[in-house]
Amino acid sequence: MREYKGAWAKIVTAIGVVASLYAILYICGLFQAFGIGLLAMPHRCFYFGFVLALAFFLYPATKRAPKDKLPWYDIILALLSLVPTWYIVFFWDTVTQHLGMGTGTTLEVWFGFLLMVLTLEAARRVIGLVFPLIALFFVIHPLICNYLPGILHGRGYTFERVAGWMYLYGDGMLSMPLAVAATIIVAFIIFAQFLNVTGAGKFFTDLAFSLLGQVRGGPAKGSVIASSLFGTLSGSAMANVATTGVFTIPLMKRVGYEPEFAGAVEAVSSNGGQLMPPVMGVVAFIMAEMLGMPYGSVITAALLPALLYYIGVFMQVDLRAARRGIRGLPRTELPNLKRTIRDGWSYILPLGVLVLLLVVFMYSAYKSAWWALVALIVVSSFRKSSRLNFSRIIEALNGASRLMCMVCVACATAGIMIGSMGLTGVSVKLSSALLDISGGNLALLLILTAAASFLMGMGLTSIPCYLMVAILIAPALVEMGLLPIGAHLFAFWFALASFITPPVALVSYAAAAIAESKPMPTGFQSMRLGIITYIIPFMFVYKPELLLIGTPAQIALTFITSIVGVILLACGIEGYALRSANWTARALFMIGGILLIVPGWTTDIIGLALAAMPILWQVRARRADISSS
Repeated sequence: MREYKGAWAKIVTAIGVVASLYAILYICGLFQAFGIGLLAMPHRCFYFGFVLALAFFLYPATKRAPKDKLPWYDIILALLSLVPTWYIVFFWDTVTQHLGMGTGTTLEVWFGFLLMVLTLEAARRVIGLVFPLIALFFVIHPLICNYLPGILHGRGYTFERVAGWMYLYGDGMLSMPLAVAATIIVAFIIFAQFLNVTGAGKFFTDLAFSLLGQVRGGPAKGSVIASSLFGTLSGSAMANVATTGVFTIPLMKRVGYEPEFAGAVEAVSSNGGQLMPPVMGVVAFIMAEMLGMPYGSVITAALLPALLYYIGVFMQVDLRAARRGIRGLPRTELPNLKRTIRDGWSYILPLGVLVLLLVVFMYSAYKSAWWALVALIVVSSFRKSSRLNFSRIIEALNGASRLMCMVCVACATAGIMIGSMGLTGVSVKLSSALLDISGGNLALLLILTAAASFLMGMGLTSIPCYLMVAILIAPALVEMGLLPIGAHLFAFWFALASFITPPVALVSYAAAAIAESKPMPTGFQSMRLGIITYIIPFMFVYKPELLLIGTPAQIALTFITSIVGVILLACGIEGYALRSANWTARALFMIGGILLIVPGWTTDIIGLALAAMPILWQVRARRADISSS
C-alpha cells in the first residue's frame, strides 16, 4: 500500500474521509431527512465509485512501482472508476427506462465492460491474482459456453448481453454482496475504526492479561482471549496478528514458549476471530443476506462452534504450559485489573448497545452499528485519553475507507461470479456434479467439499473466501439435505483453515515474522494447535444441536459432551492430563475425544470408558508419588 507525503497525502486522506462521511450520512438517514431520496442502487454505485478510485490511489500496479508517488496511469484509472459508477447515480431515470431492453444502450454496455475491467484490476492489486483470475473465467464463460462440454456447456451469450447483465441486471457486480458492503459492512468497519483510535485494542489486551497473565502459561492464554476479543471486530486475521501479536508473542517467548509455538498461538487465536460472533470478520452480515435469514439467527448458530474452537486452543495452551512447567508473569508486570476496567469501561457500553439492538430489539445491522457509534462517541468523551479529537476522527474515517477498498472490490468481483452463474446456470450443474461424484454419500460429499473449500480459500481474506465457497460449494451440501446455515458454515470453516495451514498459511507466516521463527514449522504448529478447526465443521453437520437447533436438553447435552471431547483431544495432542501421558494414554485420550464428538449415546459411552482408563492410571500414579514423597 502506498504511503504519500505532502499534497498527495492530503488529497488521498480527503477522499477516504469524504467517502466515510458520505456512508455515515446515508446510514443515519440524514439524506432522507433533507428530502434527498437516494435509492439503494444509486447509493451503492456512488460509494463504490469512491472506494474503487481510492484503490488505484493506494495500491500500486506492481511491487516495483513507487510507493510514495502516483503514476499518471493510476490517476486515469481512478477517474475512470467514477464514470460507470456515477453514471447510474446521475442518470438513474434514464437507466431505469433502459432496464427492460435486455442489454441496455451501447453506452451502458461499454460502461459495463469498463467497470468489469477496473474491478478485476483493482482486485488483482488489493486481493491478489487468484480471485480475479477465477472471476475472469466467469466473465469469459458465458461467451464461449456453447462450445464447452459437460457442466460448462450452455446456450452462449453475446458480449452485449454479458456486459449489460453484469452492469445493470440480475446478480451482477452491483448486486447483493456490494449492497451489503455499502451499508452494513461499512457501518461496522467505521465503528471498529473508531473503537481502535479510542484505544479499544489496548483495552482488550490489557483486560486479557490482567485476568490471566499471572497463571501458568499466562501470556499464551492472554493472547487467546485478547485475539478473540479484538478479532471479532477487526475484520481481518492479518490485522489482528499485526495489532496484538507484537505485544503477545514476545511475552510468550519470554516465559518459555518456543518461537514457533508462540507464533502459532497468535495465528490460531487471530484466525478464530473470524469465526466468533457478533461480527465474524463482517462475514456474518453477508451470510445472513445470502441465506435470506435474520442476522441474529446466523450469529446464534455460529456461537457454540466458535466457543468450542477457543476451548480447544485454550486447553492446548494450558496443557503445554503444565507439561513444560511454564509459569505466568509476575503480577507487578501486568496491567492492574481495576485500573484497566476503570480506564476502559467506556468500550464495553457501546458493544453492549450493539448486541442489545441487534439481538434483543432486532434493529437492522447498520442502524445498530450507527447507534453503537453514537454511544461510543458519548462515553469516550468522559476521559481525555479516549476522547475523540480532530486527528482521531480523521484517522478513523480514513482507515475505514482503506479497509473498505478490499471489501467492496471483493464483493463486486464476487458479483461477477454470481451474475455469470445466474446467466448460464452452471451453479446448479456444479452441485449436481459434486452429488454424482459423491454417489449420494454424505461423508464423501463433506470431504470433497472440505477439500474444495480449503483450496478456494488459499491466499484470500475472509470476505472473498466466504463468497467464493458460498457461491460454488455450499449449494451442493444444501441439495444433499443439509441445513443451509450448516452448509455455509461448513464451507466457510474449511476455507478459513487455509489461513493457518501450509503451504499458504498467510496468518501463520505473518505471526512467524513477528516471532522470528521459521514460517513452515510455525504453520505446522498452527495446524496442531488448531486441529479442532478440521473437526468442528463435521461436528455441527452431524450434530445440528451445536447450531442451537433442537430442544434445550439436547443442545445442552450435545455441547457438554463436545466440550469433554475437545478437552480429551487436547490432552492426547499435548500428552498431558493430570501428569505427562505416554503414547498409549495419548492414543486413548484422542480416540475417546473423537468418539465423544461423534453423535450418539453409544459412541459417548465408549469414548468416556476409553478416556477413563488413562485418567485412572494417572490418579493412581499421582497418589503413589505423593505417598512416596
